[in-house]
Amino acid sequence: MTSLEKRFVNSPGHSRNIARLFEQRLRHIPEVAPGMSYLDVGCGNGAAARQIARSFGLDVTGVDADPEQIVLAKAKAGGAGRVCFREADATRLPFEGESFHIVATNKVTHHIAAWPRAIAEMARVLVRGGYLVYGDFVFPEWLAPLARRAVPDGGYPTVGGLEAAAEMAGLAPIHWKRAPFTLEVVWWKPGPPVIG
Repeated sequence: MTSLEKRFVNSPGHSRNIARLFEQRLRHIPEVAPGMSYLDVGCGNGAAARQIARSFGLDVTGVDADPEQIVLAKAKAGGAGRVCFREADATRLPFEGESFHIVATNKVTHHIAAWPRAIAEMARVLVRGGYLVYGDFVFPEWLAPLARRAVPDGGYPTVGGLEAAAEMAGLAPIHWKRAPFTLEVVWWKPGPPVIG
């Protein structure tokens, strides 16, 4: 992320909006209970992670590939309970399989050239019966290959590619909201309920 992008995403107004967006998306999950584990992939300054921990009583872990963002997230958390932050690559998450009840990510995969691998990793660390909450830009099927040739380091998720990645990971959509260049999905990893 450029310094200009960081200035925007770390602004108080943007941080509040993202936290509210994460809360709204969680409302699509049939059961969210205090004490459930939640992973925020691409947590940035940690605003959404802290809000989710406060609002829902979840045990939240935030990861980001940018060490500066993790330093900022830890500083803003100030030792608050129920939330921790660590540097991690979304394509190689440092967690055991089936570690989290909910995994969430927003506007992250378009920064990752190997974004299908990131989706597979998020699904891997998700418990059976858990939920993957996703939101990002999507590219038209015809444009993604052209963009990849022009800027190979970027990620260019497409609707078809995301559907294929989710199917390969064994995920089923329970919420789907498409806008011209964005997609919001909540996928369920089939299995027994995550609470009980």
